[in-house]
This record gives sequence, structure tokens and C-alpha cells, in this order.
Amino acid sequence: MKKVLIALTGSIGAGKSALGKAFEECGACVLDADKLSKRVLFEDESAVKEVYALFKEDGFTDGKPDAKKIASIVFCDARKLALLENIIHPRVEKLWKDACKGGVCVVEVPLLFEKNLEKEFDFCITVFCSEDLRRRRLLKRGLSEREIDRRDSFQMPQSDKVARSHAAFFNDGDASFLKAQAELFLARL
Repeated sequence: MKKVLIALTGSIGAGKSALGKAFEECGACVLDADKLSKRVLFEDESAVKEVYALFKEDGFTDGKPDAKKIASIVFCDARKLALLENIIHPRVEKLWKDACKGGVCVVEVPLLFEKNLEKEFDFCITVFCSEDLRRRRLLKRGLSEREIDRRDSFQMPQSDKVARSHAAFFNDGDASFLKAQAELFLARL
């Protein structure tokens, strides 16, 4: 099978990971850009040096990057967020491009449209759910209403992501419903 690159996006709490798992169960290679970002942040020595130069001790604990400290800084400072992304994102893109060798490869990219990355993929999918359910999921993860609002301010609304996608997957149901949607999508490739 030829290589097919699929971008999977959606708002925080909409179900990107759940849909990624469904695609994986259907035989697709699935990569999570957030996990790759953490790999770069903690394992790429040159990236760690650049991140340290940006945040100094404010973003580090015991000489290592502290993701929570860094998040608390960048989600209040758009300039520092952009500088951090300029360090991390090119390295992450290289990692997922190197990993996607053939077949169907799904890459979870939370800020796909916000960062104009859609041109890198054959198909763009958005997973979405009701706003009430999305917020309840995030509160259950330990985020406060304020933190949810702050993170949402860096993302475009779900409806805009859906409008820009080749396909949209509704995630107010259970995992079997999500998997059925993934199977149907893959069968049409």
C-alpha cells in the first residue's frame, strides 16, 4: 500500500487520543505530536539547551525541563510560546516524517490549522464533541475552568477546524462508535 499521511486534530479534550487508538486498532501507524514534543524537550540535547536559554531556571527543575512550569509560562505569554514552538516543532516534524515510511500513518497534531501544517498531509480529520462534554473531560483531568479557557484561547474553535477538514468524527459516543467511523474512513481510502 502506498503511503497515506493523515493529520488528526481537534480541540483539547475532544478525543484525539481516543480516535488515534481507534485508527491504531484498524492497523494504521499512529503518532502523537504532543508525545514527540515531550521526547524532543527531554531527550534532544540541543533542544534542551535552547529551551534553557529561553526560560533559564524558571522552566527547569533539578536541571531538567519542567513541562508544567513551561506550560504555565507559555500559556500566559504568546511570544514565549512562539519561541518555544520554533525550537520544538521543526524537530517534531522531522520525527514524524522519518517514522511514516509507508501504509496509513495518522499523526495527531493539536494545532494543525493554527500552525498551517495541513499542506503536509493527504487528509485532515477533526474529532469533535459537545462543548459541555469536552469541558467535563478536561475538568476531570485536573484542569481548572481558567486553564481550559487559557488553552482554548490559543486554538481555533472546533467548528472552524471541522469546516477546514476533509472529514469530521463525532466523539460524544463510546469507543466502538469512534472505531466504526475510523473503519469506514479507512475503507474509503
